[in-house]
Amino acid sequence: MKTLLFALLIIVVCSCSEQKKEQTFVEKYKLYKPEDLIIDAFKNKDVIFIGEAHWIKEEVDFIKSIIPVLNKNDINILFSEFVSYDDTKLIDSLLTADKFDEKLARSITSRSLFEWSYQEYIDILHVAWEVNQKSEKQFRIIGLLKDYNCSAIQKPEDFNDPEKRKAFFGDGESDWANRIIDETYKKNKKALVYCGAHHSITHYAQPLVEDGKIIGKANKNDRVGQCVYYKYPETTITIWIHHSWAGKKGLDDKMVIPMQSYFDKLVDSLPSDFKSYAFFTNESILGEIVDSSSYYSLGYDSFTLKDLCHGYIFLKPVCDQNLAGYIENFIDTNSIKHAQEQVRVWLDIKDISIEAVNDTLKNWYNQKLEAFNKGKRGLCHLED
Repeated sequence: MKTLLFALLIIVVCSCSEQKKEQTFVEKYKLYKPEDLIIDAFKNKDVIFIGEAHWIKEEVDFIKSIIPVLNKNDINILFSEFVSYDDTKLIDSLLTADKFDEKLARSITSRSLFEWSYQEYIDILHVAWEVNQKSEKQFRIIGLLKDYNCSAIQKPEDFNDPEKRKAFFGDGESDWANRIIDETYKKNKKALVYCGAHHSITHYAQPLVEDGKIIGKANKNDRVGQCVYYKYPETTITIWIHHSWAGKKGLDDKMVIPMQSYFDKLVDSLPSDFKSYAFFTNESILGEIVDSSSYYSLGYDSFTLKDLCHGYIFLKPVCDQNLAGYIENFIDTNSIKHAQEQVRVWLDIKDISIEAVNDTLKNWYNQKLEAFNKGKRGLCHLED
């Protein structure tokens, strides 16, 4: 009996010691759970940019999961790069309808960009609709960019004409910023802005690279995040989600895992409920780690995450991330007209059929999936 009690005591002591060790890691690095970091930031911030890599399933799934949390905390606007501002009323009607219209959701997404055939982005609209079914506070999703003016481009060489190119895109990131400001600061509301990582940049200046060499840095008002931040620096921040970065030769260089894989390796030392974690870069010592292997370090002495963003979210190691899921027959009779207009401009193909555009999208997805897996194998030293 004494032997059994002694063994149980040893187990309890070891268990408590391990829990204390794990807790020490959380305290040492000042870690948050990802959703808690965002809500904590909104206590004294009005606009939070959250930057993604595009097409990474885990990143989009996180945005889906945060929508009910935002709504519960009276933050009811999500700006998105992946729907059009011109469809604002249509999106409002979709998100407040008695029944969710999957075909309409796909049509809205394809109108923004005909090739955005990924299920998780559609699911964002569905989750927002579900929230609105249960809440009196309407959750809204508002596009950042307007529809392309496809009539401005009649042949590929028209893109070489600055006036026609400008007419095609309609507006720039400063206009995106004005939409955000109109719906937030001018109405005393808060918003999460979901977009590509480079659009989300605020205080950071991107390197300009030519032939693998840095020739300068971008202007401080080139990105939508910068346009809002420099008007409202005290209440605007950017948070990046962990993904692979381009190497030092520029954005076309092979990918690297940020910060010498430090964040990916840290997972093994953390409690089971902190395998996904987040931190403010000016609070945590993780924000002080120096990176010298990536594109973002070019032109910076001792580049750290503090130079790049205010917050950082780690959802999964790069080697465990997955590509978003493909939607079969994404383009249908509701969306073919807009798809045809964009295909004519981008691919110089007129009057493409529904079947042909869907075949093109599926081929593109398979190529992207192959490239994604090949890149992951190279980064993570995985076998075929």
